Amino acid sequence: MLIGGITAALAACGGPPPPARPAARAPQAHVAAPEAAPQAPTLEDGLVAQLLQTKPELSRVAAEPQRYRLQVLFAEVVKDGRKQRLVRHGFRVDAEYFYPASAIKPAVAVAALESLHELARRSGKKIDFNTQLRAREFPGTPLEERDPTAKDTGRLSVGHEIRKLLLASDNQSFNRLYGLVGQRAANQRLWRLGLSSVRLRHRVGLVPPNDDGRVTPANELVLDGGEVVLVPEQKSDLALEPLDLPGVLVGNVHYASSGARVDAPMSFAEKNRVSLADLQDLLIKVTRPDLAEGPLPDLDAKDRELLANALGTLPSLSRNPSYDGGSALDEIHKPLLIGIARAVPRERVFVYSKAGRAYGFTVDNAYVLDPVTKRSFFLSAVLYTNDTGVVGDDKYPYVEVAAPFFAALGEVFTRHALQLKQ
Repeated sequence: MLIGGITAALAACGGPPPPARPAARAPQAHVAAPEAAPQAPTLEDGLVAQLLQTKPELSRVAAEPQRYRLQVLFAEVVKDGRKQRLVRHGFRVDAEYFYPASAIKPAVAVAALESLHELARRSGKKIDFNTQLRAREFPGTPLEERDPTAKDTGRLSVGHEIRKLLLASDNQSFNRLYGLVGQRAANQRLWRLGLSSVRLRHRVGLVPPNDDGRVTPANELVLDGGEVVLVPEQKSDLALEPLDLPGVLVGNVHYASSGARVDAPMSFAEKNRVSLADLQDLLIKVTRPDLAEGPLPDLDAKDRELLANALGTLPSLSRNPSYDGGSALDEIHKPLLIGIARAVPRERVFVYSKAGRAYGFTVDNAYVLDPVTKRSFFLSAVLYTNDTGVVGDDKYPYVEVAAPFFAALGEVFTRHALQLKQ
């Protein structure tokens, strides 16, 4: 797959300039979250529903959309005079809660990059994503500074954590960056961008029992010359109320974190959350800021290049870090790409995407650009697959149902958007 083809455009359409001097840090006060109500379905004009009938892998699922919690948001980039704009089409967009899994990880990457800019302005020091990081994954654990996957330096850095986060959904990288930013700042930075549905509540992966996601550990940034900038431990005072959304109870039976079987649905009321519309909006703000509405992230050209290369590189082709697993790893982390490659040669298009898979939910969020035809589009989708109704046993038909669905979805919408024949 081609890499970095839009980085010049990203640089040209960067975020707002930093202030001339940093504002003084206000004392923390009790902060309420913005309204978490689901957004109204986006332009449910029938186009997506029609395209979902064109392949049996799609129509079978579309016939039972509530069972599969199916949501699709398709945004075409169209010419409007000399400019371009988005025309969006949806199917059950944000009709109910879905667990975003790793698809939410770009949000933490953006928040971390913004935090570095703020630290640089506040301290007057040269700090960027290449600055050495000494990080704790959880409060009370030792500082770590070595990273054998960083083949150029062997050290932790925010930039390398972002690469691991976006290339292969590294949970430890997510937890470190979440800890660097802090729960309160992570949420508020995303709300400032207009992404009001975001709720970043907790760390992911192998998390200690009773871990309090509000508390984030002290970390250090080591400047050239050895000077250390301390990022102190923080305790968030955000008022993140339990989610009151349709579908927040999932399954019929679940396994608790203790391993005990509970004969009741699993509540996701205090899990991470983002609406499908906000998930796509964040990708638009990162990859095509010229098409975005509302405030843009505080990113410079190098930040955008880092994000674009990480979102646009197949794990099997990455060299720093490098991964085993070949195409099988690619298929896990880029489920739409399999179908996109059926419609157009993979080496011809740029695909910038981040997927997630957990608790039976599969989510993918992609921007596809064909530099030959100059056509492009965004495609975001959610599917829930769980034949048994048991949540937490890791026995979900991802391969049998979700993978064929996303492959067919990628193929059908790529052919439609790029005007390719079957």
